[in-house]
Amino acid sequence: MASWTTRAVDAWSGVPTPLGLFVHRVSTDDTVRRVDGASVVAVCMSFDPRQRSSGLLPLAPEDQGILRNALESGLLTADQRGSLERIRGAYLERWTRFQERWIRFVEEPRDDARRDLFFDALHTLSGEVPSLAEHERFLTRSQRIALRRGGHVIEGTAWSGEGSGVRRVVVRDYPAGVFVDRWNGLPAFLGLPVARPRLFLAEGASFDEVDIELLLPVTDESAQLRMIVQVLAGIPQLRLGSDAR
Repeated sequence: MASWTTRAVDAWSGVPTPLGLFVHRVSTDDTVRRVDGASVVAVCMSFDPRQRSSGLLPLAPEDQGILRNALESGLLTADQRGSLERIRGAYLERWTRFQERWIRFVEEPRDDARRDLFFDALHTLSGEVPSLAEHERFLTRSQRIALRRGGHVIEGTAWSGEGSGVRRVVVRDYPAGVFVDRWNGLPAFLGLPVARPRLFLAEGASFDEVDIELLLPVTDESAQLRMIVQVLAGIPQLRLGSDAR
């Protein structure tokens, strides 16, 4: 490789393993000029042995802790435990293949065939695992609430977007205590009007979940506020204050 030309676009994916964290970076705005003069897309792979996953599932350490606690506390159903065992078994097979290809690649990193086999094993290593970023795909509501009470941080989903003159607001599986804190403390939360009443938690509702889905008129903030307040008033975990900020 004669030279690098690096621009500002950056895209990467990280794969945590018991060996460490493999980071694969590809950017269509990074080019390499080979010795034969051809320009090709730059691909960079880095490895950090300090960031290791603690078990044979490619999950972040905090998610490993959540699953371990759920298992040890007896929270998971028989179906969920069986699903985890199947995932662990499939991952063990991919992990064994990955280690073999990793060793061969390190022995001869310039060998195209070994490199291709290694990257193929790296990309297929994660496979299908329970997503703890979208908890409704694996944990139930009662399980999430119990784990939050045990000290685990389990976020829900909250987003808003505009299109065709309306703002869509979606809140799913969101911890009520976190929702109240962000509603009161973040003026731009979900793109809603800044001048809105304060929210308070019902007693003992901090770890419960809030679910909202609304279509709001973009150009009418008073209508937005009226509609969202009407919905919040019907959520038992929340209490509306009378003052607006």
